[in-house]
Amino acid sequence: MKTLNNLLLITLISIPLAACTVGNQVISKGADASAFAGNINVSANGRAGNLSTTNGNIVIEQLAQAKSVDVTNGNITVKEMAKASSLQTINGNIHIENKVTVAGDVSTTNGNIEIAEHAIIHGVLKTTTGDISIASGTIIKGDIIFEAPGFLTSQLERETPKLIVDNTSVLEGKIHLFQSVDLQLAQPLSAEKIIRHYQK
Repeated sequence: MKTLNNLLLITLISIPLAACTVGNQVISKGADASAFAGNINVSANGRAGNLSTTNGNIVIEQLAQAKSVDVTNGNITVKEMAKASSLQTINGNIHIENKVTVAGDVSTTNGNIEIAEHAIIHGVLKTTTGDISIASGTIIKGDIIFEAPGFLTSQLERETPKLIVDNTSVLEGKIHLFQSVDLQLAQPLSAEKIIRHYQK
């Protein structure tokens, strides 16, 4: 009986370890990948499933494709003409290069979102304590949301978040501000486009 219990314990411990790899990984043939204290790289022209890492970065190379991309304590970089279903970080930045397509949302807590030229984001852009920068020719189909910081963060001295939008970018959704934001818009937007949910 003791031997059986030991075998069951070993099996239960080994299941999460098999699913989550320690160290760096390179993905190219459609597999899911999960890492702890390691980076994940999707090769150029490669395909990947759902990707996640803690204490590491994820890079999707040129012309590659991935499904959901989730990072805790790390950054996401999506290179030229790559595609992803969604991008999310906690304590990290998201950098999207030229002509990238994201089918869903792009969100970060405690990080910046930087989008280069001629990208298409079909979902929502969302941050709490970071800046959002949108270069020329990019289309944002969903809303842009600056969430309210938590109580502890709100008590700290910090720079006002910025929304920087070039003049040929297209914002199809609305801008929801749950905190004060420095709006640096190359072209003025109509009053109904910007919704302030906080008291000035």
